[in-house]
Amino acid sequence: MRMKVLFVALNSKYSHVNLAVRYLNNRISDIEGIESEFLEFTINQKKDYILWEILESKADIVCFSSYIWNINEILSLSESLRMGSKDMRILLGGPEVTFESIELMNDNDFIDYIIKGEGELPVREFFEKLSSDENIETVKGLTYRMNGLVLENENYGPIEDISILDYPYEEGENFKNKYVYYESSRGCPFNCSFCISSSINGVSNLTLERVKEDLDKLLKTEANVIKFVDRTFNTDRKRAEEIINHIVNNNQKGMKIHFEITAELLDDNMISLINSLPEDMFQFEIGVQSTNPNTLNEVNRKSDINKLKDVVERIGAGNNVHRHLDLIAGLPEEDMESFGKSFNDVYNMKIEKIQLGFLKVLKGTSIRENAEKYGIVYKKTAPYEVIKTDFMSDRELLYLKKIEDLVDVFYNEHHFINSIEKLMTMYEPFDFFKTFCSYWISEGLFDRPSKKSDMYGVLNEFALKVCNLDIRDELRDDFLLNERNLDMPAFFQGVNEKECLKLKHELLKSENFRKKYFEGNDNIQNKKLVNRFRLVSINDRYYAYVYGDKRNIFSRSIKTDVTDILEEELNDIL
Repeated sequence: MRMKVLFVALNSKYSHVNLAVRYLNNRISDIEGIESEFLEFTINQKKDYILWEILESKADIVCFSSYIWNINEILSLSESLRMGSKDMRILLGGPEVTFESIELMNDNDFIDYIIKGEGELPVREFFEKLSSDENIETVKGLTYRMNGLVLENENYGPIEDISILDYPYEEGENFKNKYVYYESSRGCPFNCSFCISSSINGVSNLTLERVKEDLDKLLKTEANVIKFVDRTFNTDRKRAEEIINHIVNNNQKGMKIHFEITAELLDDNMISLINSLPEDMFQFEIGVQSTNPNTLNEVNRKSDINKLKDVVERIGAGNNVHRHLDLIAGLPEEDMESFGKSFNDVYNMKIEKIQLGFLKVLKGTSIRENAEKYGIVYKKTAPYEVIKTDFMSDRELLYLKKIEDLVDVFYNEHHFINSIEKLMTMYEPFDFFKTFCSYWISEGLFDRPSKKSDMYGVLNEFALKVCNLDIRDELRDDFLLNERNLDMPAFFQGVNEKECLKLKHELLKSENFRKKYFEGNDNIQNKKLVNRFRLVSINDRYYAYVYGDKRNIFSRSIKTDVTDILEEELNDIL
């Protein structure tokens, strides 16, 4: 039987590149009688556009890659496809449909098949049998319909050797401005109760030779970021070191590389390697989740918090890698006081980004099975986010969502470093964000549309009204270091910028100034360089705020007193 198979990805963002549909398409591309291809969309595109493109493919079977962030859109698309094309068949796969597949198919009669678990082996067997008109009842991992009933076959075990999977991307794919996923290992050595990876036993690694070959191809593309989806990249220290060294030696285009690591597994040699890495090339995501020992014990997470703090601080000492630490609100044994301590512990590590997330009670996890034990109430539709627990009320969790927004704007974006640091002299970190959040609520600020530039005024008013603290000097520096094109807010008194516009050209006549701040820009005309810094006068002194590279989190903008340089250039006129 000849048939056309279409794999469809609904990505969360346009910049993302889907790994699963490529793996699956590759697995069946050589089956006789099968013509296959894949299409990628985003969940934000219009439904009618996606439907049109799928119908234009003239596929006999449409296969969707399903996750908590896209399952609702997939079900809606699948229903519309079947209503319009009765002969088209729908197959779903992915982590979101791996568990409770019978219930899902009973509730949605437009789904014909579900492939559970790791799909690469069963999808090939399924299409081999289907194309040969053989019985599919023996295909492991398959849920299907027969004689009006939904039947479920036994599962495949985990893929013991993922080297059977070919390099997923096509030669010559460009990926310009894209966020590309890569898998050098599958599985996780840990068994955290909230993570779906705990349902897979063991870890399978690609050989180092294979990883290097794959990376050589990816590093020649125009991708912005290569994200390793390995659940714990540094399980094997020597292997991790060799991969990192290979990337450094071959990353000629300066792509950013993202890993998920466990800090406690880093030894002195690995930390020394990390401290020597090129600036801003590597991002390390470190899951902390909580620093409450009781919480960690309840979710079966092994962690040495003191060692974690030490390692995070040591890898930050190089000031060259991006450290991204995760906390999860809504875990067992974690009330507001405990969560506040966890937040303070993470904040005080002075990391580059704090990810404040909320528990997702995922299908197939033990925390879902034990939700009643902890009083966990969660949404019954994807993404199954926690509503309340025995330890946190629904109001408290919603309050933390507001704090999450403030942390993103006032900490993670690094635009208010000096101002927040001064405010922190009066507060513990979590107490500050709680107080600031209450101020936003009382002033109705969460309900008002606002621009980032408005936040300087908001922070100034809060400091004066609530803290009785003058932070205008710090705010001024934050504004001038970050806002390249905006006019100065009126509350920055005593700051004159307009009279300095002509002086910027005089400043650029100084060889010392140009060499120190614009080395390597000898061929760039002054009329362009003047846009790379701001010059203001404050209390009869002149300060240049020289911009860093926006693409590099460690390339900070710099404030420098240039009064003496200007006086020299203008022959003491000043």
